[in-house]
Amino acid sequence: DVQIAKQQTAAQAFLLQKQQLKDQLAQLDTQLEEDAMQKDDLEIDLHALAMKLETILPDYKTLQFQVEELTEQLEEQQQVLQQQQQEREILRRNSTQTTQQIELLEKDISFLQSQYQQITAQMEQAKKFVDPIQLELPNLESEFQQQFAQTEKLQKTWNEWQIELNSVQEKQQTLTDQRHQYQQQDEKLREQLEAKRLAWQAAKSDREHYQEQLKELNAELQTGLKIDLTEHQQKLEKVQKQFEKIGAVNLAASQEFEEVSQRFDELSHQIQDLENTVTQLKDAMKSIDQETRKLFMSTFDQINQELQNLFPKVFNGGEASLSLEDDWQSGVKLMARPPGKKNSSLALLSGGEKALTALALVFAIFRLNPAPFCVLDEVDAPLDDANVQRYCNLVKELSEHVQFIYITHNKLAMTMATDLLGVTMPEPGTSKLVTVNLEQAKEYGLVSES
Repeated sequence: DVQIAKQQTAAQAFLLQKQQLKDQLAQLDTQLEEDAMQKDDLEIDLHALAMKLETILPDYKTLQFQVEELTEQLEEQQQVLQQQQQEREILRRNSTQTTQQIELLEKDISFLQSQYQQITAQMEQAKKFVDPIQLELPNLESEFQQQFAQTEKLQKTWNEWQIELNSVQEKQQTLTDQRHQYQQQDEKLREQLEAKRLAWQAAKSDREHYQEQLKELNAELQTGLKIDLTEHQQKLEKVQKQFEKIGAVNLAASQEFEEVSQRFDELSHQIQDLENTVTQLKDAMKSIDQETRKLFMSTFDQINQELQNLFPKVFNGGEASLSLEDDWQSGVKLMARPPGKKNSSLALLSGGEKALTALALVFAIFRLNPAPFCVLDEVDAPLDDANVQRYCNLVKELSEHVQFIYITHNKLAMTMATDLLGVTMPEPGTSKLVTVNLEQAKEYGLVSES
């Protein structure tokens, strides 16, 4: 409305300027007529003076001077007349340009009024389409909030499980280290106890042996046999040294062993609990991975099916498919076979074939889960006219569910659009946005239907 008001104000200003120019033109016409009459009078006077000059010779110089003055006046009047004629021509041209500008402004005003009416009708139609959606929007928002809250809850639970798993793994590692340390200490104590037990048994055996020998010696003494006391004294000293090497027997070693064993059992029980918790967490993670894999494979199969249906439409034949490289987390391989070619990867296709194959994949995803908007930046640049036409048909088909905003320099792609937005530079360093509605332009005959 503001733009139309501005156009109407400009048109009124041009009409006022046109009227002023017409008034000035009429004044100049009147002035020209007066100057022409004055010129005729001057010519008559000049002629009379010439006659008089011929008859009155004594007054020749005076008359000659008057003639020169009149001639100068005549030349001045002729210059004024010529200047006024030039001004009249300029005003006439300005009047013509003003008339053309007024006609253009009137066309612009009519076009803007028609566009305003069409936009108003489109707004009414859009309102009819939007009203049911707005009524359904609270339910959708509520459902979305529930799904979002559930997702956040699952994510929070997942994070808590992950933190707990890390904590449990750290505790498990600490307990494992402690158990290993206690095992080493236990082994060391066992070795020490075993060494002392063996030494004690050896000493006991030696003592018993020497006691037997002493008994025998006593018996020999009693029987009157002579014994080498020095040799037996050395043996006795040897046995005493062995007892000294063994040292004092740790009577609390058994109790310490029981305490270490009890602590070892407690740590083993804690480790078992932690291992059970880790197993539960791993089972939960495995369940989530299985559900994720199930959803991924279901979506992957649907996209693959859409691609297989869409590719022949884009290329007017051929086939394409998606496949997993290794497992479902490794990557996806896209194989395409345009008409007349062997099945190959994207790297072996031409630039135009790559572009159309990529478009087929993107549009297959859009068919499964369409987005509100899609921006395409000169994707038709490597395509020939035939492929551009297929591309246009595909975009037009999907535009029923998705609003496309695409950048192009191709005339065929431009004719497919509903509205064109062009950027021009009327002056260096200054850009201007120009909007054209093709449907209205066709109605006014500004664009060919072909």
